[in-house]
Amino acid sequence: MAAVTASNSAFSSFPITTGGKTGTAIYSNNQNAVGRSSYAVFEGFAPYDDPEIAITVVLYDGGSGSNAAPVARAIMETYFRDEIKSSYPNYKSSTTDYSLNPETTGYNLP
Repeated sequence: MAAVTASNSAFSSFPITTGGKTGTAIYSNNQNAVGRSSYAVFEGFAPYDDPEIAITVVLYDGGSGSNAAPVARAIMETYFRDEIKSSYPNYKSSTTDYSLNPETTGYNLP
């Protein structure tokens, strides 16, 4: 699972070692005829050696599993934001314009 995230561009510069697996689930044999596409699935965890968080992302009509990986990365960036900000002060997400300083008022985040 470490090899999957190491080779996935969504996690290429993520500073915490992760493990994960992408997947693509077909809606039905005639999904194109009814205007649907495959579900994109990503399951992952971090840190790799001593996991604190496990994530499953399912994007309906997402196309392929690799499309769900950036969503998982954004969740991990939020979960580990204090650690990333203190240990990697120049960190910037390579896949999104996500900020490590999102508005968190009203949410119970770590």
